[in-house]
Amino acid sequence: MKIITAGVIAAAASIALVGCEGKTSESAPSYSSTPTDCVEVREVTKDAVSRYADALYDPKSEFRSEQPQKESAKVLTCYGAFIDNTPRKSDTDVAGLRTATVFITISVNQPGSWGDKDPVEEAKRSFTSYRDQHSSAVKIVNGLGDDAYSFHEFASTDASAETDFRIGNATVHIRLNRTFAGASTPEQGAAVERNALEVAHALAGGFDRVMK
Repeated sequence: MKIITAGVIAAAASIALVGCEGKTSESAPSYSSTPTDCVEVREVTKDAVSRYADALYDPKSEFRSEQPQKESAKVLTCYGAFIDNTPRKSDTDVAGLRTATVFITISVNQPGSWGDKDPVEEAKRSFTSYRDQHSSAVKIVNGLGDDAYSFHEFASTDASAETDFRIGNATVHIRLNRTFAGASTPEQGAAVERNALEVAHALAGGFDRVMK
């Protein structure tokens, strides 16, 4: 199964991505922009991210912020990497977690960017289209925004998972990847998916703080 690389994640930033748990499209605010940086994103997700990165977690590590220019959406990508740089003693030293990476992309569809089309409906259409590209693998997640789904993959030494959710005209894309010294397993892929869901719920629960 293919593991999505950082380059693909960057490309995926064009998919509309943000949310607050418990709100619906009818009651959700029309967001005008993303956060200016990843400081608050890191704050509301740090506990979930630290559990995900496990022994590799460094509380001093900062998310890197990227804000590509787009006409139809405001986009902020937060990227964090936790890496074990300990040299391997020998070729037989294959145990343990080597890297844990986090991609969180928040996108807000801009009113007026689609002519007279409703930005909420356009966000929903983009979200659903992207979800359906992975329809054979995704699981619908209830209680997370207006729409949400999750899935995981594993291949070679990598285990990855993705959780995406939408609230109104904004959506969030979360991608976690762990690289192991040895071969990954289906169980490790499922574990990363549980971590991705935890990060998603943490961000959704603190989203009013993030989007102030």
